[in-house]
Amino acid sequence: MDPREILLQGRMGRMQISAVATCIAINAIDGFDILAVTFAAPGIAADWQLPPTALGVVISTGLMGMAAGSLFLAPLADVIGRRKVILLSLLLMTAGMLLTAVAGDVYLLSLYRLITGVGIGAMLGSLTAIVTEYSNERRRHLVVGLMSIGNPLGGVIGGSIAAYLLSKYSWHSVFLFGGCATAAMLIPVLLTLPESIEFICTTARDDALARVNAILRRMGHPEATQIKRETEDTNTARVVGIFSSNTVRYTVSLTLAYCLFNFTFYYIIGWLPAIVAALGFDKSAATSVSVMINLGGIVGGTLFGWGANRFGLKPMVLIAMTLTTIALILFGALPSDLTMLRAGAFVVGLFLFGGVVGIFAACAYVFKPGIRASGTGFVIGVGRAGAIFGPIVTGALIAEGLNRTAVASVMGSGALLAVLVLAIGLRLPKGSLVNLELRLSSPK
Repeated sequence: MDPREILLQGRMGRMQISAVATCIAINAIDGFDILAVTFAAPGIAADWQLPPTALGVVISTGLMGMAAGSLFLAPLADVIGRRKVILLSLLLMTAGMLLTAVAGDVYLLSLYRLITGVGIGAMLGSLTAIVTEYSNERRRHLVVGLMSIGNPLGGVIGGSIAAYLLSKYSWHSVFLFGGCATAAMLIPVLLTLPESIEFICTTARDDALARVNAILRRMGHPEATQIKRETEDTNTARVVGIFSSNTVRYTVSLTLAYCLFNFTFYYIIGWLPAIVAALGFDKSAATSVSVMINLGGIVGGTLFGWGANRFGLKPMVLIAMTLTTIALILFGALPSDLTMLRAGAFVVGLFLFGGVVGIFAACAYVFKPGIRASGTGFVIGVGRAGAIFGPIVTGALIAEGLNRTAVASVMGSGALLAVLVLAIGLRLPKGSLVNLELRLSSPK
């Protein structure tokens, strides 16, 4: 029996649950590291007298690094392994966060945020791949959903800590805390995270089956008797595989949809604290509103995973993205009342993170194991273009004097366009995950 079949049909044991939990924790750290600059944005703007356009560029610099990491480092996971790329990414993120904490001007801060972003971008494809590959057929949608809520979980816990730090210390403390927390994650990765069985199966090493069986025994599963190898495993084949006749439709539609959705996503994620602070609230209160959008993301991501198992992935993605646009426009029309802003942010978060969960889950479905990290990395990397321009366009609209409702209406259009792209271009393969995995992994 092929090891992929064993993992998909078997129960999830303690080691698999531990690996998934580690990935969720890493994604939580990712969430904080991404949002750290938005938590610190009001203080940075005040210290260095930055106009909205310049602040938008600062926020986007880390997103540029994420795009670069997703495009150029994430594919290494299909060559050297998921675990090694995760360790490398954590080291880059730690260095970037700690250097940002001591940045003396906006140029150095932008450079260090770029470094942090490279690490975050390289990480996401490997996290998605490991979580997907160590979950069984019954729990896969739910597990991918739980992994994805690690991001808003980091926003909630980290944002609450950031609110406290900002009430006592300068904005530098936010990055110092983030750097130390990121460094601490190296320990559980080294101790509890095994290499991906899917990755080992795609290598040409003679001892691949023995390595796979050693991991399966530790997980409490029966040993595999064979590995169905892919006929093409070169770097060129991985790149070509993303654009093969069987895959190109999914690659283009998911990348374009992710780009459009990120335009909306990083408008609200990147600018929310600064928008609330501009209404006259202090930095701690502004951060608390951002915490609520992430809390909504935790609830929404969990509900999305359950709903995708019950009603199907594609309908849930389309509903979540459509409701994101509506919720954003309504949020932009709320009065300057802190309680209402917090409640509105929670509702936005319910739907906002569901769109991201859906894109990642779709990547897990449509990219075969040998190109899964490369394909996911490409979607994330190119899709980050929307993330880069979202905060910049927001800053320009605010500088032009548009009110909150008008800005929300313009920026919410990205999610609505993403719905159109996925409605037309995303046709998920039918059949069980067992059959799908084995079909995708078999020679063409």
